[in-house]
Amino acid sequence: AGPAHSISHLLGIARPYLQELVDRLGEDAALAVGDGVDLIYAAQAHSPSAVGVPDWTGQRFAPHTVAAGFVVMAWWPEHKLATYLAQGLQPATERSLTDPAAVQARLADVRRRGYGWADGEWVDGVSAVAAPVLDDDGHLLAALNVFGPSYRFPDARSRHDIGEELRGVGARLARAMAGPSRD
Repeated sequence: AGPAHSISHLLGIARPYLQELVDRLGEDAALAVGDGVDLIYAAQAHSPSAVGVPDWTGQRFAPHTVAAGFVVMAWWPEHKLATYLAQGLQPATERSLTDPAAVQARLADVRRRGYGWADGEWVDGVSAVAAPVLDDDGHLLAALNVFGPSYRFPDARSRHDIGEELRGVGARLARAMAGPSRD
């Protein structure tokens, strides 16, 4: 495994990447980290839009209810995922995935594409996309997330193009985490 990174170190490096996503996509961007089976939003950069989403920094979420959570779960060891899915998944909204087979299918899609979407699964009317930040050994450091009101996000760009853009920023953040000798 790569060197251990403190949350504060990760946040210090990640902030300009979060702001870049806000500037490019026009919606809030966040960095999420796993903590046990919970997901915590460690930082959030805000869009200047008058209509936005709440600041979820410091809040814990069930990973099966948010896009960043699906990214985090996609990198869990199989035994951890099986234990989590077996406990019974509680919905946050009527759109939340609670069927283990549906969650497994979403995770396979996230692994294949390198990003994943969630639409109204945590809060009605909020859409989100997330991508992993992986160390040199392929271990998950964090998940980058962009979210906004579903009526405008995603905009006219395709979901795929936005996902690919986020995936690319996640890869650049991972290189920055590795240090200047790796760029």
